[in-house]
Amino acid sequence: MAADFRPDILHIHNIYHQLSPSFLPLAKKIGLPVVMTAHDYKLIAPNYSLFHNGTVCEITKPHRFWRAVSHGCIRGSAAAGVLEAIEMGLHRHLGLYLKNIDKVIAPSVFLRDKFIEYGWPAERLVHVPHFVETAGRESAAGGDYFLFVGRLSAEKGIPTLLRAAAKLKDIPFRLVGTGPEESRLFSLAKELGAANVEFRGFRDGAALAAEYRGARAVVVPSVWYEVFGLVALEAAAYGKPVVASRIGGLPEVVREGETGYLFPVGDADALAERLQKLWNNPDLSSKLGQKARQIVEQDFSPQAHYRRLFEIYNSRQLKN
Repeated sequence: MAADFRPDILHIHNIYHQLSPSFLPLAKKIGLPVVMTAHDYKLIAPNYSLFHNGTVCEITKPHRFWRAVSHGCIRGSAAAGVLEAIEMGLHRHLGLYLKNIDKVIAPSVFLRDKFIEYGWPAERLVHVPHFVETAGRESAAGGDYFLFVGRLSAEKGIPTLLRAAAKLKDIPFRLVGTGPEESRLFSLAKELGAANVEFRGFRDGAALAAEYRGARAVVVPSVWYEVFGLVALEAAAYGKPVVASRIGGLPEVVREGETGYLFPVGDADALAERLQKLWNNPDLSSKLGQKARQIVEQDFSPQAHYRRLFEIYNSRQLKN
Protein backbone atom coordinates (compact mmCIF):
# COMPACT_ATOMS: atom_id res chain seq x y z
CA MET A 1 0.00 0.00 0.00
CA ALA A 2 2.84 2.40 0.87
CA ALA A 3 4.43 1.69 -2.52
CA ASP A 4 1.21 2.74 -4.27
CA PHE A 5 0.47 5.70 -2.01
CA ARG A 6 4.12 6.89 -1.81
CA PRO A 7 4.03 8.87 1.44
CA ASP A 8 7.01 11.07 2.25
CA ILE A 9 7.59 9.50 5.67
CA LEU A 10 6.19 6.57 7.65
CA HIS A 11 5.64 7.60 11.29
CA ILE A 12 4.72 4.66 13.51
CA HIS A 13 3.88 4.21 17.19
CA ASN A 14 3.22 0.94 19.06
CA ILE A 15 3.34 -1.76 16.38
CA TYR A 16 4.50 -4.70 18.48
CA HIS A 17 1.31 -6.72 18.76
CA GLN A 18 -1.31 -4.89 16.73
CA LEU A 19 0.89 -5.15 13.64
CA SER A 20 4.33 -6.65 13.10
CA PRO A 21 7.79 -5.20 12.51
CA SER A 22 8.07 -7.44 9.44
CA PHE A 23 6.84 -4.58 7.23
CA LEU A 24 9.78 -2.36 8.21
CA PRO A 25 12.28 -3.93 5.76
CA LEU A 26 9.71 -3.38 3.00
CA ALA A 27 9.58 0.33 3.86
CA LYS A 28 13.36 0.45 3.72
CA LYS A 29 13.37 -1.40 0.41
CA ILE A 30 11.21 1.23 -1.30
CA GLY A 31 13.23 4.07 0.23
CA LEU A 32 10.59 5.18 2.72
CA PRO A 33 12.05 6.93 5.81
CA VAL A 34 10.67 5.51 9.06
CA VAL A 35 10.19 7.47 12.29
CA MET A 36 8.92 5.78 15.44
CA THR A 37 7.66 7.36 18.65
CA ALA A 38 8.56 5.17 21.63
CA HIS A 39 5.93 4.94 24.36
CA ASP A 40 7.60 2.24 26.44
CA TYR A 41 10.77 0.13 26.68
CA LYS A 42 9.79 -2.67 24.31
CA LEU A 43 12.59 -1.88 21.84
CA ILE A 44 15.20 -2.62 24.50
CA ALA A 45 13.68 -5.24 26.84
CA PRO A 46 11.11 -8.08 26.79
CA ASN A 47 9.44 -6.48 29.81
CA TYR A 48 8.19 -3.30 28.14
CA SER A 49 7.66 -1.48 31.47
CA LEU A 50 11.00 -2.44 33.10
CA PHE A 51 8.88 -3.14 36.20
CA HIS A 52 8.36 -6.42 38.04
CA ASN A 53 7.27 -7.46 41.54
CA GLY A 54 6.70 -3.91 42.68
CA THR A 55 10.00 -2.42 41.62
CA VAL A 56 12.12 -1.38 38.64
CA CYS A 57 13.52 -4.45 36.87
CA GLU A 58 16.42 -4.33 34.43
CA ILE A 59 17.47 -7.97 34.81
CA THR A 60 17.64 -8.49 31.03
CA LYS A 61 20.12 -5.65 30.50
CA PRO A 62 21.87 -5.69 28.12
CA HIS A 63 20.34 -8.13 25.63
CA ARG A 64 20.12 -11.00 28.16
CA PHE A 65 16.57 -11.70 27.15
CA TRP A 66 16.52 -15.26 28.53
CA ARG A 67 16.52 -13.86 32.06
CA ALA A 68 12.90 -12.86 31.50
CA VAL A 69 12.14 -16.59 31.68
CA SER A 70 13.99 -17.49 34.88
CA HIS A 71 12.80 -14.39 36.73
CA GLY A 72 9.18 -14.50 35.52
CA CYS A 73 9.42 -10.91 34.30
CA ILE A 74 6.50 -11.23 31.87
CA ARG A 75 3.25 -11.40 33.83
CA GLY A 76 4.94 -13.82 36.25
CA SER A 77 4.79 -16.51 33.57
CA ALA A 78 7.77 -18.56 32.34
CA ALA A 79 5.84 -19.42 29.17
CA ALA A 80 5.19 -15.76 28.41
CA GLY A 81 8.83 -15.04 29.16
CA VAL A 82 9.96 -17.69 26.66
CA LEU A 83 7.84 -16.19 23.90
CA GLU A 84 8.97 -12.62 24.59
CA ALA A 85 12.64 -13.62 24.90
CA ILE A 86 12.54 -15.52 21.61
CA GLU A 87 10.77 -12.64 19.89
CA MET A 88 13.26 -10.07 21.20
CA GLY A 89 16.23 -12.26 20.30
CA LEU A 90 14.94 -12.86 16.78
CA HIS A 91 14.15 -9.20 16.17
CA ARG A 92 17.60 -8.19 17.39
CA HIS A 93 19.33 -10.87 15.29
CA LEU A 94 17.48 -9.72 12.18
CA GLY A 95 17.91 -6.05 13.08
CA LEU A 96 14.23 -5.44 12.34
CA TYR A 97 14.14 -2.24 14.36
CA LEU A 98 17.74 -1.04 14.39
CA LYS A 99 18.32 -1.48 10.66
CA ASN A 100 14.98 -0.14 9.49
CA ILE A 101 14.01 2.75 11.78
CA ASP A 102 15.73 5.98 10.88
CA LYS A 103 14.72 7.97 13.94
CA VAL A 104 13.21 7.05 17.31
CA ILE A 105 11.39 9.89 19.03
CA ALA A 106 11.78 9.79 22.81
CA PRO A 107 9.16 11.80 24.76
CA SER A 108 11.69 12.30 27.57
CA VAL A 109 15.43 12.75 27.84
CA PHE A 110 15.32 9.90 30.36
CA LEU A 111 13.90 7.50 27.76
CA ARG A 112 16.42 8.65 25.17
CA ASP A 113 19.32 8.08 27.54
CA LYS A 114 17.95 4.68 28.60
CA PHE A 115 17.86 3.55 24.96
CA ILE A 116 21.47 4.70 24.52
CA GLU A 117 22.40 2.83 27.70
CA TYR A 118 20.94 -0.34 26.15
CA GLY A 119 22.93 0.08 22.95
CA TRP A 120 20.91 2.26 20.60
CA PRO A 121 23.04 4.77 18.64
CA ALA A 122 22.61 8.29 20.02
CA GLU A 123 22.28 9.75 16.52
CA ARG A 124 19.14 7.67 15.92
CA LEU A 125 17.34 9.15 18.91
CA VAL A 126 15.72 12.55 19.25
CA HIS A 127 13.85 14.07 22.17
CA VAL A 128 10.37 15.44 21.43
CA PRO A 129 8.13 15.83 24.49
CA HIS A 130 4.40 15.22 24.40
CA PHE A 131 2.02 18.16 24.35
CA VAL A 132 -1.26 19.20 25.89
CA GLU A 133 -3.89 21.79 24.96
CA THR A 134 -4.51 24.57 27.44
CA ALA A 135 -7.55 25.86 25.54
CA GLY A 136 -10.67 24.85 27.42
CA ARG A 137 -8.66 24.03 30.52
CA GLU A 138 -9.26 27.14 32.57
CA SER A 139 -7.18 27.24 35.72
CA ALA A 140 -8.85 27.66 39.09
CA ALA A 141 -7.10 28.93 42.22
CA GLY A 142 -7.29 27.17 45.56
CA GLY A 143 -8.56 23.62 45.72
CA ASP A 144 -10.23 21.46 48.35
CA TYR A 145 -8.37 18.14 48.01
CA PHE A 146 -5.32 16.40 46.62
CA LEU A 147 -5.90 14.40 43.46
CA PHE A 148 -4.53 11.26 41.84
CA VAL A 149 -5.54 10.45 38.26
CA GLY A 150 -4.54 7.21 36.58
CA ARG A 151 -4.73 3.46 36.42
CA LEU A 152 -4.96 1.74 39.78
CA SER A 153 -2.03 -0.59 39.15
CA ALA A 154 1.16 -1.56 40.95
CA GLU A 155 3.56 0.67 39.01
CA LYS A 156 1.62 3.82 39.93
CA GLY A 157 2.81 3.72 43.55
CA ILE A 158 -0.59 4.38 45.09
CA PRO A 159 0.23 2.67 48.43
CA THR A 160 2.77 5.47 49.00
CA LEU A 161 0.00 8.01 48.47
CA LEU A 162 -2.36 6.17 50.83
CA ARG A 163 0.30 6.06 53.55
CA ALA A 164 0.91 9.78 53.12
CA ALA A 165 -2.84 10.45 53.25
CA ALA A 166 -3.10 8.45 56.48
CA LYS A 167 -0.65 10.94 58.03
CA LEU A 168 -2.79 13.88 56.89
CA LYS A 169 -6.21 12.77 58.08
CA ASP A 170 -7.72 16.27 58.01
CA ILE A 171 -6.97 16.71 54.30
CA PRO A 172 -9.26 15.14 51.65
CA PHE A 173 -7.77 12.98 48.89
CA ARG A 174 -9.44 11.79 45.70
CA LEU A 175 -8.33 8.88 43.53
CA VAL A 176 -9.73 8.92 39.99
CA GLY A 177 -9.35 5.76 37.94
CA THR A 178 -9.87 2.02 37.95
CA GLY A 179 -7.55 -0.93 37.59
CA PRO A 180 -6.42 -4.35 38.80
CA GLU A 181 -5.27 -3.10 42.23
CA GLU A 182 -8.51 -1.33 43.10
CA SER A 183 -9.84 -3.78 45.71
CA ARG A 184 -6.42 -4.20 47.33
CA LEU A 185 -5.95 -0.43 47.54
CA PHE A 186 -9.41 0.01 49.01
CA SER A 187 -8.52 -2.54 51.69
CA LEU A 188 -5.19 -0.84 52.37
CA ALA A 189 -6.88 2.54 52.82
CA LYS A 190 -9.25 0.96 55.34
CA GLU A 191 -6.38 -0.78 57.12
CA LEU A 192 -4.47 2.51 57.38
CA GLY A 193 -7.52 4.34 58.68
CA ALA A 194 -7.38 6.70 55.72
CA ALA A 195 -11.06 7.63 55.76
CA ASN A 196 -10.08 10.91 54.09
CA VAL A 197 -9.41 9.05 50.81
CA GLU A 198 -12.26 8.83 48.31
CA PHE A 199 -12.16 6.41 45.39
CA ARG A 200 -13.98 8.20 42.59
CA GLY A 201 -13.86 5.56 39.87
CA PHE A 202 -13.50 6.31 36.18
CA ARG A 203 -13.93 9.91 35.02
CA ASP A 204 -13.51 11.54 31.64
CA GLY A 205 -14.59 14.64 29.77
CA ALA A 206 -16.26 17.33 31.86
CA ALA A 207 -16.28 15.14 34.97
CA LEU A 208 -12.51 14.68 34.84
CA ALA A 209 -11.99 18.38 34.15
CA ALA A 210 -14.01 19.19 37.27
CA GLU A 211 -11.78 16.89 39.34
CA TYR A 212 -8.68 18.72 38.14
CA ARG A 213 -10.14 22.19 38.70
CA GLY A 214 -11.19 21.40 42.26
CA ALA A 215 -7.79 20.07 43.34
CA ARG A 216 -5.17 21.86 45.40
CA ALA A 217 -2.48 19.81 43.63
CA VAL A 218 -2.08 16.57 41.71
CA VAL A 219 0.03 13.68 43.03
CA VAL A 220 2.00 11.32 40.77
CA PRO A 221 3.63 8.75 43.13
CA SER A 222 4.92 6.35 40.45
CA VAL A 223 7.46 3.65 41.29
CA TRP A 224 8.37 2.69 37.70
CA TYR A 225 10.32 4.54 35.04
CA GLU A 226 7.55 6.83 33.81
CA VAL A 227 8.28 7.44 30.14
CA PHE A 228 7.00 10.99 30.37
CA GLY A 229 4.27 11.78 32.90
CA LEU A 230 1.31 13.01 30.88
CA VAL A 231 -0.94 13.37 33.93
CA ALA A 232 1.56 15.85 35.38
CA LEU A 233 1.38 17.84 32.17
CA GLU A 234 -2.42 17.78 32.15
CA ALA A 235 -2.47 19.00 35.75
CA ALA A 236 -0.17 21.87 34.79
CA ALA A 237 -2.53 22.79 31.95
CA TYR A 238 -5.21 23.34 34.60
CA GLY A 239 -2.82 25.53 36.57
CA LYS A 240 -2.25 22.93 39.27
CA PRO A 241 1.10 22.15 40.88
CA VAL A 242 2.27 18.54 40.89
CA VAL A 243 3.98 16.51 43.60
CA ALA A 244 5.70 13.58 41.91
CA SER A 245 8.22 10.81 42.48
CA ARG A 246 11.73 11.60 41.35
CA ILE A 247 11.84 8.85 38.73
CA GLY A 248 11.86 8.37 34.98
CA GLY A 249 10.73 11.34 32.92
CA LEU A 250 8.77 13.02 35.72
CA PRO A 251 11.53 15.47 36.78
CA GLU A 252 11.46 16.83 33.22
CA VAL A 253 7.81 17.83 33.62
CA VAL A 254 7.80 18.80 37.31
CA ARG A 255 10.35 21.51 38.10
CA GLU A 256 11.34 21.38 41.75
CA GLY A 257 10.15 24.44 43.66
CA GLU A 258 9.00 26.09 40.44
CA THR A 259 5.96 24.10 39.24
CA GLY A 260 5.69 21.59 42.08
CA TYR A 261 7.80 19.25 44.19
CA LEU A 262 9.61 15.95 43.78
CA PHE A 263 10.08 13.32 46.47
CA PRO A 264 12.11 10.09 46.76
CA VAL A 265 10.35 7.06 45.32
CA GLY A 266 8.18 5.29 47.88
CA ASP A 267 8.85 7.81 50.67
CA ALA A 268 5.44 8.48 52.23
CA ASP A 269 6.88 10.80 54.89
CA ALA A 270 8.54 13.03 52.29
CA LEU A 271 5.35 13.07 50.23
CA ALA A 272 3.24 13.98 53.25
CA GLU A 273 5.64 16.81 54.14
CA ARG A 274 5.35 18.37 50.67
CA LEU A 275 1.58 17.99 50.59
CA GLN A 276 1.23 19.58 54.01
CA LYS A 277 3.29 22.53 52.79
CA LEU A 278 0.95 23.10 49.84
CA TRP A 279 -2.13 22.68 52.01
CA ASN A 280 -0.88 25.25 54.51
CA ASN A 281 0.08 27.72 51.77
CA PRO A 282 -2.71 28.16 49.19
CA ASP A 283 -0.94 31.21 47.75
CA LEU A 284 2.18 29.12 47.15
CA SER A 285 0.08 26.41 45.51
CA SER A 286 -1.50 28.96 43.17
CA LYS A 287 1.88 30.49 42.34
CA LEU A 288 3.38 27.11 41.43
CA GLY A 289 0.30 26.20 39.40
CA GLN A 290 0.37 29.44 37.43
CA LYS A 291 4.03 28.91 36.60
CA ALA A 292 3.28 25.33 35.55
CA ARG A 293 0.60 26.49 33.12
CA GLN A 294 2.91 29.17 31.73
CA ILE A 295 5.61 26.58 31.01
CA VAL A 296 3.06 24.30 29.34
CA GLU A 297 2.02 27.13 27.04
CA GLN A 298 5.65 27.86 26.16
CA ASP A 299 7.27 24.43 25.93
CA PHE A 300 4.54 21.79 25.71
CA SER A 301 2.04 23.33 23.29
CA PRO A 302 0.79 21.56 20.14
CA GLN A 303 2.58 24.20 18.08
CA ALA A 304 5.92 23.51 19.77
CA HIS A 305 5.41 19.77 19.33
CA TYR A 306 4.59 19.94 15.63
CA ARG A 307 7.45 22.33 15.00
CA ARG A 308 9.85 19.79 16.47
CA LEU A 309 8.25 16.99 14.45
CA PHE A 310 8.63 18.81 11.17
CA GLU A 311 12.24 19.62 11.98
CA ILE A 312 12.79 15.86 12.15
CA TYR A 313 10.78 15.17 9.00
CA ASN A 314 12.85 17.75 7.11
CA SER A 315 16.19 16.74 8.59
CA ARG A 316 19.06 15.75 6.33
CA GLN A 317 19.16 12.23 7.78
CA LEU A 318 15.66 11.51 6.47
CA LYS A 319 16.14 13.30 3.17
CA ASN A 320 19.27 11.39 2.17
